[in-house]
Amino acid sequence: MFEGVHVVPLSVDIHIPKLAVIINNMKHNIIKTVILLTFFIFVITDTYGQTVYQKIIKYCDRDSSSTSCCGSYTGYDDGAGHFFINKKQVTKKVYDNIIKKESESIELKCHAPYILITLDIDGDTISKALKESFFNYCGLFIEYYKNGKIKTKGNYYNYSRQERDEFTNRNYDMPLNVKDGEWLYYNDGGILIKKETYKKGVLIE
Repeated sequence: MFEGVHVVPLSVDIHIPKLAVIINNMKHNIIKTVILLTFFIFVITDTYGQTVYQKIIKYCDRDSSSTSCCGSYTGYDDGAGHFFINKKQVTKKVYDNIIKKESESIELKCHAPYILITLDIDGDTISKALKESFFNYCGLFIEYYKNGKIKTKGNYYNYSRQERDEFTNRNYDMPLNVKDGEWLYYNDGGILIKKETYKKGVLIE
């Protein structure tokens, strides 16, 4: 009927295995992509549960009335690998950070959200905070006792872009360090002793 026409049957044995290999490779690629995405999400997430910002270390006197005021330090190197600040021996890292004021200069140049970790000269944490500028806190704030237990925990209000524009358009200064939500206060044994609730800086409870 079809003289001169050579009909080649579809080679199922050839094409189906090739398709199976392609599908299998796609599965492996998807799995690899998921693993990589999971890894990167884990890496860029810190204890605040937010994207990791630049971390800035600052050293302060724990007895200071304000962690934003670090006072003055005098220090010296005895030439034998020992470093002293205010007559107290410290590590070279602490000595360099305080005497050279490296962390202060970094903070002054920083205008994007970052995590400020304040330590005393023993290297123990005084506070952790999210800040957006040298003057303004913009999120979670935690203050610690010398023994490592939490002293204060709360949140500072983070203004939206629209709110910031409204302050600018009205020629008003935007309020800084506005407490928002629940603030908890503990004694040095970790027992809650006080609770406050704020709404954009106004104490409501």
